[in-house]
Amino acid sequence: MIRAPRSLSTRLLIASLIPVILFLLAAAVASLAVYHLYESVERESRSRKLLSKIYEVKELFSALQAAKRADHLDPLNRDEHRQRYQIRRSELDASIPELIDLLDDEPDLQAKIREIEKDLIRWCKKAEKDFDWFEKTLPLIPLEERGIRSTGQIRMTAQLGTTIRQELSKRITVETRELEKQEQRVNRAIKRSIQAGIIAFSVAVVLAIGIPLYLSRSFTRPLRQLQGATEKLRRGEFSPVKPSGPKEIASLASYFNMLGLALSERQKVVEHRERRFTGLVRSMTNLIWTFDHDGNLSGDSTRWSEFTGLDRDASLGTGWLNAIHPDEREDLSQAWA
Repeated sequence: MIRAPRSLSTRLLIASLIPVILFLLAAAVASLAVYHLYESVERESRSRKLLSKIYEVKELFSALQAAKRADHLDPLNRDEHRQRYQIRRSELDASIPELIDLLDDEPDLQAKIREIEKDLIRWCKKAEKDFDWFEKTLPLIPLEERGIRSTGQIRMTAQLGTTIRQELSKRITVETRELEKQEQRVNRAIKRSIQAGIIAFSVAVVLAIGIPLYLSRSFTRPLRQLQGATEKLRRGEFSPVKPSGPKEIASLASYFNMLGLALSERQKVVEHRERRFTGLVRSMTNLIWTFDHDGNLSGDSTRWSEFTGLDRDASLGTGWLNAIHPDEREDLSQAWA
């Protein structure tokens, strides 16, 4: 069991610092939970950006393929198709480095994207050669051979394009699954953050109430014991108090015990002297009685009661004057006054 500090000032200091410490601990737990949540959200955001960028590369590549096909099938608008091809090529050249930059912490995936980048560059070079072939060489070929020669010319480019699209589709599938996992992680992180906040708050409240209460009871309990012993002492009963609690209150209990013991000893001496005096008075044949400064009879005088016929209660105060002769009673009363 944890023992409370002996010093009252230390206990009060601890009780005053506990709310601050608990607040800092709860804030630290909440900050840690928020940090993990932030990391999960960042990873999810990165996955979304990565997936969006791969989709963008795939769409740009599809636009390049469409411009290339249009160039071959519609030679009358060749300039327009090639201009559209160049625009999409410029956009693709800008998107690929951005995609690679998103993968700085994933070297394996970054290497795969670089391989796709190399394939795209090879495809573009083949496509541009096809442009020249269809523009310059195809018109020189006899009509009956153009179909076969055209198919053979674009076959290699088409096969490479299929490989690139398949690889991009594969990456989209992988990243879509990864995004789903990240979303699940974010949901779990949110739940953990809420749970951590509730637990931290609950523990902080319990400790903020429990520890000060424990510390306060450690000195209110001995004070109540000391108060009860004081009431008994006031009634003439002395009960020693076990020194406990903070050292200041323990010292006070020790002083109380010494004081109570001294008073008890003195009370015994007084009672002994009173019994001795009473016995002495009762054993004497002379009349002995005691008055206070106002002339009121006090004490117990058996011989007085036997001589005057007035019992003790009737003689107390100024009742003793009833035993005086009426002619002398007034003068004696004025003399005491």
